[in-house]
This record gives sequence, C-alpha cells and structure tokens, in this order.
Amino acid sequence: MLIAFLSIIVLSLIGCPQGNEKNAPVQKADLSVNVITDATGISFTLPITSQRIISLAPAITENIKILNAHNRIVGRTDFCKLEGKVVSIGNLLEPSIEKMVELKPDLVLASKDGNRPQIVEKLRSLGITVFVFGETNSWKDIESNFRLCGKLLDKADEAEGILKPIKAELLPVSSVASALPKVFVQLNVTPLMTAGRNTFINDIMNYAGGRNVAADSILPWPTLSIEEIILRNPHIIIISDMGQITAQAKQMWQQERFAGVSAVKNKKVYVMNADLICQPTPVNFIKAVRQMREYLK
Repeated sequence: MLIAFLSIIVLSLIGCPQGNEKNAPVQKADLSVNVITDATGISFTLPITSQRIISLAPAITENIKILNAHNRIVGRTDFCKLEGKVVSIGNLLEPSIEKMVELKPDLVLASKDGNRPQIVEKLRSLGITVFVFGETNSWKDIESNFRLCGKLLDKADEAEGILKPIKAELLPVSSVASALPKVFVQLNVTPLMTAGRNTFINDIMNYAGGRNVAADSILPWPTLSIEEIILRNPHIIIISDMGQITAQAKQMWQQERFAGVSAVKNKKVYVMNADLICQPTPVNFIKAVRQMREYLK
C-alpha cells in the first residue's frame, strides 16, 4: 500500500507543470562534438566514467538493468528493485547525502521532477557528477531518456537495438477517436486518481487502441468524482495494482451504483502490474500496451 501510494506521489511530481516551461533547458545530444545536455542545462562530454553509479529513481534503475549495466550500481533508492547487496540511500525526495558521498560515485543519475533540485545542487557542490533526466510525460520522453541513458553508459548501440523493435510495434491507431473504446485507469481508491492527456499513461491507452476518459483534463493526474465516472461510462477499467488495497479497489466497482457502467456490466474490470504503468521505461511501456490491447479485444 505504501509503495503504491508513493508511486502515485512520484507520478504526480513527474507530471507537475513547471512555472517557466518555455525557458526550461532541453535535453539534447550534439553528435558532432559528442556532447549531451541534461534537463538542468549542464553539458557533458562523452564518454564519461560510469562504473560507480547511484540511481535516484526506480525507473532509472530499471533502464540501467535493461541495458545490462546493473552491476555498476552502488547506490539506489528504497523503492528500486535490485538484486544483491546494493546500498539504499533513502527515498527519492530525501536521500542521504552522507551515504552518497561515502559510496564515492563517479555518476549520479537523477530525475528533474522526481528528485529535489536542492539535492542535485548539493551533490554538485561536493564535486559529484550528476546527470538529470527530463520529464516523462509521453512515449517520446521515455524514448529520449532511454537513449540518453545508453549514451551515458557507453551503451548507445544496445539502447538503439532495444528501441528499434519497440518503435516498430507502436503504430498509430487509424480508427476515428470517437469510435475507440473508452478506458479509465485507476491509480488510487480515495480519491479516484487517474491519468490526464499529458502523460505517458495516456500514450499507452492511445497506442493500445483505447480512448482515455480523462483526456480532456488539463491536469496530468486528475481526480474524478463517482458521478463523473458514471457519466463518462468507460468500456474498460484498469486498476493499477495497489498491493493490499487492490482487493478494496476491485470490490468498489461491485457497488450497485456502478451496475450500469459498461466496464462493470460486461465484466471488463482488470488489474495491471503497477510497474508497467508507474515506471516509465521502454520495456514497461510496450508490455503495458500489449496487455491493454488484450483487454480491449
């Protein structure tokens, strides 16, 4: 329950709009001089040393694992899934500076909106190299961050090899949007939180051939009232696995007031592994799309 709740908090952090987005630095790679720039505007000349890595976010850890470089990780957060005795440096918002310094990393990988700027600045003031990945609001963001991770780890070719078949599978849906089945993705029980249009979860629904019932929301992670959900009448309901409260979430839809909702009436309420829709990596993204396509059949 705690992990599911914190996952939603992290998603909210990733999705929060920045006060000065128009002037925010853009991650980019200058192939002519082999320089990449992170989300805070700091430039790095490749290759850089990346044999002792601290990962400050679960999705970053997963990307490193996908690139088969997990043996380089010497520090990770409490919520990173990693086998072996790798030191935990605490949570995403308040990691231990002292522990990180003791680990003598040559590279710390952080997320601009998942980790506090003060933490990044403090580490840099201590002479520690920190690369900050940008937002993951879409498939394009996930793809870009993974490609940058490959460059940082000197695994650019491997990254491209992983991305190529995934991109080939992510074909645009040709059907008229209004004809697509409506999908509600449930990220919490109280309040009923879901994903708005400017999120990678919205992209998962689109590539799967569904239509997000909350796509009209200007918020990345809006909450909907019970009345709104009944009115929007989703054809499919997908519950993000919330651990101990997943059963409560499923039971909620059996209440009489939801009897007329298409997804409930046609027994189209499903539970999806939270990692697939809460940890934005290329592999999780395509797995979520595939699974959602099955639900939509």
